[in-house]
Amino acid sequence: MAKAISYSRIKKYQGGYACELEDYWTYEQGRWPAQSSFLCNGSAFHEAINMAMRHTAKHGELPPFGRMLQVYQDNFEREASETEFKDDEDPAEIMRTWGEALEVWWGETAPLYRPHEADPRNVEIKFFLELEGLPRALRGKIDLLGDRRESAEIPWDHPSVKRGVLVDWKTGSKDPSAADLHGDLQPTVYQMAFEIDPEIRARVEITKLVEIRYEHVINTGPGLTEQEYLDAVTEHETNKRKPIPWNVRPNEVSNWMKLYGPQGSKKDLKKKPNLPRRVRSTVTTRTAADIDWLGITLQRVNARMDAADLVRQHGGENAARLLWVPPSPGHWMCNAEKCAHWAYCRGAVVDPPKAAPEPATEEPPTSTEAPTDD
Repeated sequence: MAKAISYSRIKKYQGGYACELEDYWTYEQGRWPAQSSFLCNGSAFHEAINMAMRHTAKHGELPPFGRMLQVYQDNFEREASETEFKDDEDPAEIMRTWGEALEVWWGETAPLYRPHEADPRNVEIKFFLELEGLPRALRGKIDLLGDRRESAEIPWDHPSVKRGVLVDWKTGSKDPSAADLHGDLQPTVYQMAFEIDPEIRARVEITKLVEIRYEHVINTGPGLTEQEYLDAVTEHETNKRKPIPWNVRPNEVSNWMKLYGPQGSKKDLKKKPNLPRRVRSTVTTRTAADIDWLGITLQRVNARMDAADLVRQHGGENAARLLWVPPSPGHWMCNAEKCAHWAYCRGAVVDPPKAAPEPATEEPPTSTEAPTDD
């Protein structure tokens, strides 16, 4: 099989996203970090969604929520056995609250989608693009190529239904930045795959995507009832306090945490009550210029890898390692808590690297796929 790179590796070169040395330790040295709770939950959540979309394609309706929840729980427990949870993380609590978030998705968002033309093959579409002039193929998978309606009451044959919507399911604990979503390279990768992958082109009649959508399932924690929110705002107004800034003062921490949860926010107190489980939908598009920029990025990433191979052949591993540039000391990931490679990078630990699960894939392993629906 030809060598391949994925978006997961490309983004290591995207400045604020991560660190080039993380790319070196993971992909060049095979030091695959332990799976985090975030990846464990995200993988299980995706498997439940994939099952629901395949069921919708085959039966014209969503499966019962209980069945979706069981798929999520089974996959979470399987992934949990290979996950490194932090001391303050409770797997059972994570599974409980994200089960609630899954129910929100099932009730509010899932009825608006089906795989394009009710074809189950349009769920989790894998692609492998061998691009002219590049030594490494581009690989990945698209969560859903679907059709979307504005409400569950609208029939699928109605003219208002959008046919050919590329959907990326996301999970997280806070609202993503609109600027980050619109500037993300991942949808550009998907757009390129849609335009040139022969297998995708062979099974869809549409010539272009209508839009690209992020459906971001958010689980922020306990949240507030409306009355709790109003009481907290009244307390601040009574004491004539200004909206709490990001660098909150110590005597206001409890109110800050009560209003916004552990993630914090730069918004003032005139926000709506915190909905702990919700789905935020964001629309974005990609142009020919975006595709061209992706092509330039792929050339640069491939050139870096080719240069490393060449230096390694003539100067050894230590010389090759110098090609990967570390971030500034203040980088948000450059610390022992955030970076799984901190000890290796700082020279505190030296031991043999772990073997990569599949050298050709150049991507950490994911969970097994949920059984296809009968």
